Amino acid sequence: MRKNSKIVGFSWALLASLLNSLIGPLNEKSFALGSNFYATALYKTVGALFILTVLLALLPKARRDAVALVPQLPKVVLMAFLGVFTLYFFETWAFSASNIPMTSFMIYVPGVVSIVLGYLFLKEKLGWVNILCFALILGGSHLLLVGEKSPALRVGALYALIGGLGYALFIFFSACFSIKATIGLLWWLFLWGACFLTVPALLTNSWQIPLPSMVPVLLLSVFPTIGGFFCTLKAAAYIGAGEMQMVETCDPLFASILAAVFFSQSLGLFSSCGAALIMLAILLLGFHQSRSSSA
Repeated sequence: MRKNSKIVGFSWALLASLLNSLIGPLNEKSFALGSNFYATALYKTVGALFILTVLLALLPKARRDAVALVPQLPKVVLMAFLGVFTLYFFETWAFSASNIPMTSFMIYVPGVVSIVLGYLFLKEKLGWVNILCFALILGGSHLLLVGEKSPALRVGALYALIGGLGYALFIFFSACFSIKATIGLLWWLFLWGACFLTVPALLTNSWQIPLPSMVPVLLLSVFPTIGGFFCTLKAAAYIGAGEMQMVETCDPLFASILAAVFFSQSLGLFSSCGAALIMLAILLLGFHQSRSSSA
């Protein structure tokens, strides 16, 4: 029975990874159809918010969860700024400036920040595996950047790092605040995230979006955003966080394959070696967490 549960959990985690790997290609398609990164980031968030609002209207428990979070709104607003605005804004900007493989891998790099902050403030252990993974990620990042000569790709990588840093801080503060992941929490996060994303779109007069590009943007809302989170939650019911992280390492790999097939985008030799080091670090970290949780 436990073996079957593992298979189910890994299946959900793999599906989450596949859905998340669509972020880059769908962003690229929206740009090709005339959208800009301001509008793409804003409307995919608004689309997800609309779906969550429908769920909130249909599910009484979700509404109660949302109301119960009102006293904690300052914490939720901070989480929304980091996990929705910072991640989506700079991630989408990165995809518009760099290629899909570079952005997909660089997004993972700032995850080491959450490890360091966990050690400093949450009294989490920092063993030799964590230090080794930290070194591998730094070395991989260096090779990724050195291997790409284009200034535009390097600027895009910087945006990806900022977006990934926002998400790493979001994970850290989520652990600090101990707020349970519910539909109500998601609704607040995307509501405030949409508010934050509206500001730069209006200030730059970049809120308009061509009708054809709404198709990939809406697909972004449904599949990677809502679908990816749903599959991650389902996987979490069957397998540990470390095992999930190991499987979801496939995300940038799948994204790179899709980029090569549909957009003829690929990494050079040095950058591919850097990407391999980053993937190895995430696999090692996930394997270590899996062993620790089962011990």
